[in-house]
Amino acid sequence: MALLLPLVLAGACLLWRPQRWRFLLPAASLPALALALLPAGRADLDWTLLGVTLGADAASRPFLLLLGVAWSTCAWFALAYIERHERSFWVFWMLTLAGINLAFLAQDAAAFYAGYAVMSLAGYGLVLHERTDEARRAGRIYLILALVGEVLIITGLFLLAAEFGNVDLASLPEELGERTQMHPAAVFLFTGFAVKMGTLPLHVWLPMAHPVAPVPASAILSGVIVKAGLLGWLRFLPPEAVGAAPPIIALVLLGLAGAFYAALYGVSQTRPKAILAWSTVSQMGLLLTLFAASLLGAVERDLLLPVIGLWVLHHGLNKAALFLATGCAPTTSRWRLTLFALPALSLAGLPFTSGALAKDAAKAGLALAPLPAWVVTALAWSSVTTALLLWRLYERLRATDEPVTARPAWLMLTAAAIVLPWWWAVTTGQAALPDATKLWDGAWPLLLAAAVILAARRSGFGLPRLPEDEMLAVTRRLAWRTALAAPHPAFERIWNPIPPALPACLRRAEERLARLPVVGPCLLALLFLTWALWMV
Repeated sequence: MALLLPLVLAGACLLWRPQRWRFLLPAASLPALALALLPAGRADLDWTLLGVTLGADAASRPFLLLLGVAWSTCAWFALAYIERHERSFWVFWMLTLAGINLAFLAQDAAAFYAGYAVMSLAGYGLVLHERTDEARRAGRIYLILALVGEVLIITGLFLLAAEFGNVDLASLPEELGERTQMHPAAVFLFTGFAVKMGTLPLHVWLPMAHPVAPVPASAILSGVIVKAGLLGWLRFLPPEAVGAAPPIIALVLLGLAGAFYAALYGVSQTRPKAILAWSTVSQMGLLLTLFAASLLGAVERDLLLPVIGLWVLHHGLNKAALFLATGCAPTTSRWRLTLFALPALSLAGLPFTSGALAKDAAKAGLALAPLPAWVVTALAWSSVTTALLLWRLYERLRATDEPVTARPAWLMLTAAAIVLPWWWAVTTGQAALPDATKLWDGAWPLLLAAAVILAARRSGFGLPRLPEDEMLAVTRRLAWRTALAAPHPAFERIWNPIPPALPACLRRAEERLARLPVVGPCLLALLFLTWALWMV
């Protein structure tokens, strides 16, 4: 049901407009929620080409729980929000859901990659939904980086397959055994999944895609889809894959650099969804820090896996709720402002919120790992920059909000963001009421951020306005300077040796090759060749 229902609904939306059966669309992700709550089980589909094994385990349960809740509420929100290109939106929405369901449920390498690829490619349609020039540009950047990530991932998987075949992911640590050196596939897999995570410096697509995508699509892109990269790390990069001396400190520094840099850069943004996109880059840096600590050994991995699951639920639900808030004018009334403030303060780590719970668990786990003490200190200081970023979000929303109808899905997702992380912490033994020390640890970053905001307002300090796509802006500036330094026209053919007619010829050839009568037979021939080679 988790795999077939989204595909059936995608086909139905492709053929007919979802008028009388629109109520079924939010229910497409409920099977994933049921699988997260039911006892563990596995299904072996031996009749498929490579054999597919599906199931829910300890690593995937928080991801499935996040998927089931966030995707359903965001789909409910989209029923009233999406007015233009409705049919194509729901087709890409359901295809993305089918892909991520397969990736979260896959227990073997081939099935995981198949779901991950479908999710990545179908997500392009959500980014491109508005069909504006800005959306097309953001879609191109998203697709380029997605394909780069796919190439890196498939390279790493081929290296694993050459040694182990279509390996069962649960047995991958045993297959790898005790290694003194890093497996060659580890670098490719880490970098490929880092693209989807939005890890610095592979984060370029995130600040560009979120502002142009519809609000519900931005919510699931930032709250759910980026977590697929994290699950890929957990599945394919156990401690055994990185050897006896993994580059832990380098990864920790990369994660913390992303956490602080993205939060400070996001303060310079003006569009609310761009600010939230940079917040996601920052939070993914903190998740990279936790993942790096889990590579120290099997003991650290078992210790930090529940913490990572708690952080996945906390960030995914609260961030999706904040994205839905941007479509509901959260500063136009007191109760709306309360619904906005709850997930915002949770992300900043206010005591008694899920953010404080997740950060306390992370600090405890990192303190037990053989890491320098400054790592835990840096994690605490990240709450200061997060609070500054979310205050900037509040100011921009207050300046740009126009009265619109508040939708019940926003209220439901905010309530889920409050309750579910605590429920997960109770079931995994991580819940505990904070003592005076923990209360102060959660309060002083917010007090310091409030002091910085007050001082900046009284001094009249103005924030610089920096471009959302900072790396591409630097590239454009360098290209402009290079253009100024172009040589004399006599050397023009050296600088531009391509004949003017060649691009037009290539474009006409591509249009002919892209026609269905050509693509269809080629695809059938490729499938037959694959089957024949497999049978041989």
